[in-house]
Amino acid sequence: MSPLYVRPYVKVHKNDYRDAETIAEAATRPTMSFVAIKSEEQLDLQALHRLRERLVHNHHLIQEMRRPRSTSLGWGRCKITSRLIHIKKRLQGKAVHTCRPESPLL
Repeated sequence: MSPLYVRPYVKVHKNDYRDAETIAEAATRPTMSFVAIKSEEQLDLQALHRLRERLVHNHHLIQEMRRPRSTSLGWGRCKITSRLIHIKKRLQGKAVHTCRPESPLL
């Protein structure tokens, strides 16, 4: 049952007993509508969407943290992600063509 429907039945000096009594009273009303119970698949899908949303949010935070440092190093004209791929390959010993060879990290 949605808490919004229970609210009009709440009495003064709330405690657990009165809350339970209020919910029971509200549930017995003939015009009361209830929230549908979600299936396991719906809960799993909802959790998956929440996880994806957090990953996307964290990705954007990392991009925002990298941008000022990358700009100060003169990487403004190159895409930051492709620059990191170049750095990774360079560290692994593979020769790559860089946008600006005078960059201090390369």
